[in-house]
Amino acid sequence: MTRMLTRSMAALLTGLVVVATAGCTGTVTQDRGEDAWTHRMEVLLSDPHGDGGASATLTSESGTKTASALVELSTVDPGRFDVLSVCRGSGVVRVSVLHRSPENNSGTFKPLTSRNVVCGATTRLPITIPSHDVVLKATGPTGSDWVAEIVTRGWEPQPDSVE
Repeated sequence: MTRMLTRSMAALLTGLVVVATAGCTGTVTQDRGEDAWTHRMEVLLSDPHGDGGASATLTSESGTKTASALVELSTVDPGRFDVLSVCRGSGVVRVSVLHRSPENNSGTFKPLTSRNVVCGATTRLPITIPSHDVVLKATGPTGSDWVAEIVTRGWEPQPDSVE
């Protein structure tokens, strides 16, 4: 009787493993851990006619409570754009768009715009980019996640564009 129960349990467990792994076939494109939210926001806010973007978790050294991240996008075309930005993990993250002109070789950037992004909501920052070398900067509490995408002026994300 014990042997029959053991075989029945083994058959049942084998069946459960087959059923459980059947849903796991296919290509995995993104971890379902901490990066899942960032990936979803990047996909949602990515305009096929836009000009790039950046995302990160704000980290700091030596345990400070505030952190900054700078991402330089050197291939942005001049023109009128919007920057769509979202965050999570804190109340507010400050997102700035900076620009370095070709005649400014000192490494400093001129601010184009900046705005507080309330986490949980999408914020639009209208910008006019005079030439290449744009930097997206985020400042906020350590551990905050943020995403900023440069999109064509007035572009709206489609809510059903994320799987």
